[in-house]
Parts: sequence; C-alpha cells; structure tokens
Amino acid sequence: MSKLKYYYVTGNTSQGFVNYLTTNIKDIERVIVLKHHSHTIKTAVLKQLILELKKIDVALEILCSPYGDEYLEGIIARDWSMAILSDTVMTSNVKYDKEINLANWLPEQYADIRELTERIHESKEKSYVKFEKALRIHDDLEAIYIKEMNFDQANNISDDFIEKLLKNTSQQSRIPHIYHRLFGTNTDQGPINKLPQIIENISHRVYIKGRAGTGKSVFLNKIIKACMNYGLDIEQYHCSFDPGSTDMVLVPELNVCIFDSTAPHEMAPDRHDDVVIDLYKETVTPGTDEKYAQEIEQITQRYKTILREGINDLKDAKFWQDKIEKSYETIDATQIHTVVEEILKKKSD
Repeated sequence: MSKLKYYYVTGNTSQGFVNYLTTNIKDIERVIVLKHHSHTIKTAVLKQLILELKKIDVALEILCSPYGDEYLEGIIARDWSMAILSDTVMTSNVKYDKEINLANWLPEQYADIRELTERIHESKEKSYVKFEKALRIHDDLEAIYIKEMNFDQANNISDDFIEKLLKNTSQQSRIPHIYHRLFGTNTDQGPINKLPQIIENISHRVYIKGRAGTGKSVFLNKIIKACMNYGLDIEQYHCSFDPGSTDMVLVPELNVCIFDSTAPHEMAPDRHDDVVIDLYKETVTPGTDEKYAQEIEQITQRYKTILREGINDLKDAKFWQDKIEKSYETIDATQIHTVVEEILKKKSD
C-alpha cells in the first residue's frame, strides 16, 4: 500500500486562484519554505526529498501544482510534523521556521523575470474571468434539472445514506478538523486530477452520478455536517471549477469516500463493493434529458466554448512560465543533494 497521498491545496477556478494551505498544515511544527522563481528547481528538490523519505518509509502528502502536472508545490510529513513548501503556495498568515533561498545554489538567470511574471499573472487573471463567465452559463444548465427535481426524494436518499454511514459510529466529544483541498484543477492542458490516486487505498467508495443541479454537492455537504457533528475529521475536496461546491468527502476514521463521479472526473466502479448513487435516475423526472435536449446542447456548447477560452489563457501563462523554466533544464544534482541534506537535518534540530 502506497504511503504517498496526492492532492492540491491551490487551483485555478472561477473564483480566481484559491489557496487552502492553512487547514492542511494545522499542528505542523516545522515549516520550511523553498524560494526560487523556477518551479523546475523547487520541484527537483521536492522530488529528491520524496526519494530519500521513501527509503525510510515515511508517509507523505504530496501537494500537486496548478502550474503544470510536471511540478510540485510541497510535501507534508505529518508523522514528523514537518512541511517543505514552495514559496508559491505560501500566504501572509502562514508562519514558517526557515526559508531556503535556492538561488544561493542555483542562481536565477533571467534579467527580465519581473516582466515575465507580470505576463503570467495577466494571462491567469484573464482565464479567471472566462471561468467565472462559464460558471454563469453552467447555472442555466442547472436550472433545467432543478425544476424537474424531486427534492423530497433527494432528502430521503441523503438522510438514509447518512444514517447507514454513521450507524455503528460512536459520537465523540471532540472538535473535529476539516481539511480543505482539491483533487484537481484547471491547467493549460485542461482539467486534470489525482482522484484515482487519492481513492486507491480507500476501503469504501461511493460514486455519485447525476447532472448539473441534481444535488450532488448538497448531498456531500450534508454528509460533512453529519460527520462533524459526530466529531469526525473530514477531508473536503472542493470543485476545481466552482470551489463553492464540493466534489468529494473523505472520512479517514471510517475509511470511506463519497465523490462526484461525473465529467471531467468521471470514474467507473472497479470493485465489487463500490457503491453507485445516481441522483438523476432517482430524483429527476424521467425523460428530462430528452425533453430539453436542444436547450441542453446549446448551453453546453456555450459553456465549453468559454471554458476553452479560459484554458487558452492558461496556455499563454504557461508559455511565459516556460521561458523562465528553460534556463533550468539542466540541474546540478550535487547542489540539489546539498539542499536536501540541509532540509533533512531539520528533523533532528
């Protein structure tokens, strides 16, 4: 069983760039920050750290990067109460023990780094505007299904599920913690996710099917509230397009996850005990897809067109970022090892 857990704490969304780092480093005693303009450099250090820590069987949480699937934003060794993070994920309210300026080992080589960084920022801001516009179009799609929904039936399904989920669970007198995360994000290559890796080792998996507006997020949020009322810690994975919605709930103590298994993160059950709940089938007037087929098609095409425009803006951002990264295609492995050794020394400090 892998001791590596992948997820995102930042993402490109319709609400702009979101950052959920703080809830994920609660009670972490040592925070080390890697500073450099190059994602390539920081990722090389993080990957070498992962290799070293795997040798001694340390469980690791690996923070993936919205800047590209080839990059990482950090690692958390929770058993060590230690986090090593890229400066790109840091916020002003996060305290850290040490900042390592990697430019001391691998000098930054671009004289016009500020201009390139500004172009990256401008392109990403343009994408967020497009994503927000696409979300408003998506609301029109939701409206079709909402008016055909049986809300009483939807409530019955969620209430029955929660009752069964917590049937043999004792209520705890503790304040639960909620880890806010993403299992994917929008990139220059379109939406990507780490959902298969996250749920791979989960014993009980529930696939929620449905359409836009059929109550998948409401269902998941009700589970969150019920579990937290029982004192259970929760991993809440926000929708990478609309972070105001929830795409997955993972309850570590129960070894269960319930997630939205629809595009762009649709998965087919592959275990005999995987459970599927189809909210479209169970709660929406039969024939709704057919009845509104033309309208659904028109809205979907408008939505996809604007979404593609937002992705193209991220491609522009990646173009400028790649200009920075090109200078660091060849990295001195000795220098990377020197940095890694310094970081690992912090464990015994």
